Amino acid sequence: MQQGELLDGPGGPVGDYDDPISDALRSLDRALDQVAALDLSRPDTMGLMLIAQIVERQLNRLYLQAAHVAGEVDGRGLASELDAPSTRVLMRDLLNMAPADASARIRLDEGTRRRITPTGSSLPPRLAHLAERVPSGRIGPDHAAIITRTMEKLPAALHPDDRDACERLLVEQAQQLDPPTLQRLANKMLEAANPDGPEPAGDAHGRMELHVGRRRDDGLTRITGLLDDLAIEALLTAIGPLAAPAPAGTREPDPPTTPDVPAETDPPTTPDGPAATEPPSSSPPDPAPPPSDDRHHADPALKDPRSPATRRAHALGEVLSRYLKIGAGPRHGGQLPQIVVTVALHDLQEQLGRGRPGYTDALTAADVRLLACDAKILPVVLGGPSEVLDLGRARYTFSPAIRRAITVRDIGCSWPGCDRPGSWCEAHHVRWWIRDTGPTSLDNGALLCPEHHQQIHRGHWTMWIADDGTPEFIPPPWIDPDQRPRRNRLHRPAPTNTS
Repeated sequence: MQQGELLDGPGGPVGDYDDPISDALRSLDRALDQVAALDLSRPDTMGLMLIAQIVERQLNRLYLQAAHVAGEVDGRGLASELDAPSTRVLMRDLLNMAPADASARIRLDEGTRRRITPTGSSLPPRLAHLAERVPSGRIGPDHAAIITRTMEKLPAALHPDDRDACERLLVEQAQQLDPPTLQRLANKMLEAANPDGPEPAGDAHGRMELHVGRRRDDGLTRITGLLDDLAIEALLTAIGPLAAPAPAGTREPDPPTTPDVPAETDPPTTPDGPAATEPPSSSPPDPAPPPSDDRHHADPALKDPRSPATRRAHALGEVLSRYLKIGAGPRHGGQLPQIVVTVALHDLQEQLGRGRPGYTDALTAADVRLLACDAKILPVVLGGPSEVLDLGRARYTFSPAIRRAITVRDIGCSWPGCDRPGSWCEAHHVRWWIRDTGPTSLDNGALLCPEHHQQIHRGHWTMWIADDGTPEFIPPPWIDPDQRPRRNRLHRPAPTNTS
């Protein structure tokens, strides 16, 4: 095939050259013309979602073929034949692409193409799991580049079974996560594969620094420094809950308390009077769970206007202020408020009507259930004008002990691909407290950040706890027609063993 027999102009016809490659390119050209002529205003919502997926997968499949072309150019040594410094430069000049893209295509080809030994034997692709899935179009160029780079960076001493597990996990998650999130998973995987990290350069603790500059005319003072791992962990643990995003105007500091003077709260009540309380214990009390007040359930459109850097600065100032006031760090969440909401049972179960709290305006039944997941709420459910059916349950709010066990299991937000830490999360009843009469227990609890707590309560996604105790999420059909369960792999990458 000669250069003049290639496509003539954008989408033009292939020259009169009778071979399978030309026939395939002509067919592709005609198909693209047909796709370009489609009236995209005609499909309904689900149809348009399906079209978007199909078009994207076909683009990914074409990229794989482009990668094989680049690999063939590199394998034949055409850069040397055509007096180009490298294949990267040749592809840049030929296709006006970035040299890095040419390198990514060559790596993808090398990892997914079957290998031929000097004796003529055929070997499976170096990245067998990627080679199996990438032709389907479910893995895009950015995802494939992350997988190939990560597999190259794994330690040479890594056990072959663990290397295989790493590739399998990356390929699985590439079909569910966006590229930045997949990159975070890959970074965690590399850290797990080399847990000791690089060789330390001396005593890090002895080389810590903190510099406080001069006050500027605008009232700000620059602080710079270096902290070792333990100090950074302590700092982030202290400011983490306070630095979580919160809608504007909804964050209020927890009341200051001292270790020996607990925050006061009214005891829960029952139709027959005050509820029984647990006897005092001689052991230290469980730490309170992270805050889960109304700020997480405000209008999601009211985004926190502060940048992450500003939130961290505010949190640090708050931690220091509390420390100076009470002589110790802030309690982790403090005492959650009790709210009595009256709502008809049918309205609550069917997401109809409104609930009437004690002070604010009426809340929708959906809002009441969302608040009920991790706030100190005492629901009052009425079956008729005055008939009390259920005035709360003895263990409605997740206890600190259960909360701690859930955090050990989930580490952070359990939503697939979310990396928010546990201190930013709320404990959610997987089987909802009122709609499903779900219990307050480890087996029915899961950590969700405020954003994904809102998402699960919108009803499009569903979740359950799998047999191994891991939360699993079922996406809506327009995201995955097969609705295959998904897990958050970000907090626990594939186990690795270099022994």
